[in-house]
Amino acid sequence: MTHPVTRRPRAPRVGHAVTGTAPARRPAPVEAALRLRAAAGTEPGRLRAIGAVLVGLILLTGVLTAGEVAERAGAAHDALVSGAPPSADAARIHRSLAEADTTAAMGFLAGGDEPREVRERHDELVADTARLLTVAASHPRPEGGPAAEAVERIDLLNRTLPVYTGLVGAARADNRRGLPLGGAYLRYANSLMQEVMLPAARELHALETERMRADLERASALPVAGPLLGAVTLLALLVTHRRHLRRTRRILNPGLVAGTVALTVLVGWALASHAVARSSFGAALGENLPAVEAVNEAWATVILTRGDENLFLVARGSGGGYAESARQRLERLSGPEGAAGTGLLARAGELARDPRGPERLASAREAVSIWWELNTEALRAEASGEYDRATRLIIGEPGEAEGSRGTAHTGTYARAAGEELRMALEAERERFDEVAAAGREALRGPGEGAAPLTLLGALTVVLGIGRRLAEYR
Repeated sequence: MTHPVTRRPRAPRVGHAVTGTAPARRPAPVEAALRLRAAAGTEPGRLRAIGAVLVGLILLTGVLTAGEVAERAGAAHDALVSGAPPSADAARIHRSLAEADTTAAMGFLAGGDEPREVRERHDELVADTARLLTVAASHPRPEGGPAAEAVERIDLLNRTLPVYTGLVGAARADNRRGLPLGGAYLRYANSLMQEVMLPAARELHALETERMRADLERASALPVAGPLLGAVTLLALLVTHRRHLRRTRRILNPGLVAGTVALTVLVGWALASHAVARSSFGAALGENLPAVEAVNEAWATVILTRGDENLFLVARGSGGGYAESARQRLERLSGPEGAAGTGLLARAGELARDPRGPERLASAREAVSIWWELNTEALRAEASGEYDRATRLIIGEPGEAEGSRGTAHTGTYARAAGEELRMALEAERERFDEVAAAGREALRGPGEGAAPLTLLGALTVVLGIGRRLAEYR
């Protein structure tokens, strides 16, 4: 019987490698992920993950809240610093041009002996317009759109203002020499003013006002991202509180409570400030700005009406168009005869936000009413050939200062109405600035407090989670 031969395994020869499979070494990222997964399966690991998520949410909420506050505050700054002054300057350019045209005609009516104060007033208005145009051109504006259109209007006015002053200068020179050509130069200057310059100034004012309005609307927009993420973060904190209660039977974790309070204060403060700012900006846009615009329109109409009256006299028998224009503007100011409570002055009185506004507008309406009566009488006198009487009814006695109360003439009441409107406009613009500035001020608090509250919330959450982790050491 044969037995199987048992063979011993040969020892490996020297220099030969031992065959077999050694365990493969995992890549470092995979190893780290596995360790993180293993750690997450423990309570300390879960606490660290929860803390990291909460801190990230708090920091992101703070960043979004601060960003939204800064965006609205920047829009409010643009409206009040970069928008309101150009709008007011544009309105002043329009009034200065209209008054310069009126003053030029009044000086022409005085003949070769143009009163010094009238000439100086005209030159002052032209210089003021040139200065305002320089300031308007220097205002920063975004590229394209209405801003580009505003620049075009400024360029047009800068080009035409020297032409206008040249025509007025020629009219003055011919008038001093008694040449009838002076009247033609003055009418040509008036045509340039009425057909080109004043429309450009009105359009510039409308463009600048619309830009300011758009900035205020942007500043009054309610925030979305910050409050929404804040609500999610608060919910996450409440869930963490509940988890803490279930696992430890402890009602409160001081760190988590402090973080929740800090975040609640931040989000609530931001929402309340936005609500206050939105209310202020809404009032400025819906109440104060319409009052400013109504008074400004009425004042400009007074100046233009006075210019029509003067040019009616300059035309001497062929100024029917100026007379009709003056009558229409007086009707716009006071409303049609027999229609009480209508017209630009009545509307401005209804919109007035300044306590003394209605009283001032009522005084202006009374002055315009007497002005209209004297204007009607002057038109009748001129139509019947009484040119000298018509002149006295419109500009007073020769050598009498504009607006003087020595003789009852339309200039007296035009000046009285204009003065009331000037004071009303200053008051209404101050009210607008105060209301809009209150909205901007409301955004200052959360803008400055967002960073400290956010860091406080994140730090207290870290301390609260750290206190729980200390229990596992």
